[in-house]
Amino acid sequence: MSGKISNWANANPAAVVLIFIGIVLQGIFLILQHAHGPLFTIEASELTSYDMISFLSGLLGVFAVVLCSQRKLISYAFGIAQILTYLIIVWHDVLYAKIAENVFYLITMAIGIFIWNNHYDIDKVEVKHLSKKMLWILLTSTAALSSIIGYGLSFTNDIHPYIDSFTTLPAFVAQILMILRYRDQWIFWIIIDIGCIFLWLVVGNYCMVAQYIFWTINCIYGWLKWKE
Repeated sequence: MSGKISNWANANPAAVVLIFIGIVLQGIFLILQHAHGPLFTIEASELTSYDMISFLSGLLGVFAVVLCSQRKLISYAFGIAQILTYLIIVWHDVLYAKIAENVFYLITMAIGIFIWNNHYDIDKVEVKHLSKKMLWILLTSTAALSSIIGYGLSFTNDIHPYIDSFTTLPAFVAQILMILRYRDQWIFWIIIDIGCIFLWLVVGNYCMVAQYIFWTINCIYGWLKWKE
């Protein structure tokens, strides 16, 4: 297993460029969130612990998703670290479905590590594909259940129940597809990430907006990369 983890650095130039873009986006959106004046200056005292945790979570997310698109086992290490920081953020913003989603991620990460470790081909995990029929069944049933969950969350103090549900239940499906090594996961992640861009715009956390913009770009890259 150590050999598999050590190969994480053998990323192609496109992955390196993606990581650079992700880091830059995080910095730009952090500045935009607090910048003022013609020179877009930021006083250090204006940056809260919430801001810094958001920034750190975004950076960890950059490495996690790019390494996942490269089908690298080490992506799980960055993913676990990102989830732990993200849990702090969604708890702060009272997004209950997102809390449940990320607890689910933590539990399934252990399973994913085991499965990926046992299906490695040289330095990349082997890939599977859903049939078109199964893909459409998953998409339609997930949309229907998300509507029901959103309705239920509307009776709580969740600030955005339907956006929360439509970016959470599909994530459960995408996560399962990911740990089972299905390429079709990227379709669900694209839908989720676009929804999360709007969610975090409304909340006003620009570091998370940057993260999900980048994740959407990486989903397209991952979809193409997992075809190889």
